[in-house]
Amino acid sequence: MIARTWFELCEWDFDNNCPALVSSDNRTGCPNRATLSVGVRDNWHLCERCAGLPRFRRMTHRRNLAYFEAEDEKVYFFGPLEKEISVEDMQKILDANEKLVKKLKDGKSIRK
Repeated sequence: MIARTWFELCEWDFDNNCPALVSSDNRTGCPNRATLSVGVRDNWHLCERCAGLPRFRRMTHRRNLAYFEAEDEKVYFFGPLEKEISVEDMQKILDANEKLVKKLKDGKSIRK
C-alpha cells in the first residue's frame, strides 16, 4: 500500500552556508521540508529558501519533489502531477512496473 507518510528535510544549512550535518543524535541545518531537487552532478534536495541562495540559483536543473512511500521504498515524482493519483491507481502503476522488470530480468520479450 502507498501512503504519503514522510518528507525529507532540506540538505543545506542556510545560517552557516554549508551542507546540513546529520548524526545519530543531532542534526544541524535548515528545518524546512525539501521541495526542490536542484542540480544534476551535485544534486541537492532543498527548500525554496535555500534554493534561492547564490550557490544554487545558478543551477538551472530544478524539479519539484513529491514523495511517496511504497513498501519501505522511496518513490519520487519530479515535477507537478497533472492530477492527484489515487492510492489504488498508484499501486496499479507499481504492479505493472514490477511485472515489466521481472519479464526483462527473465529475458522475456516485452513486445506484444
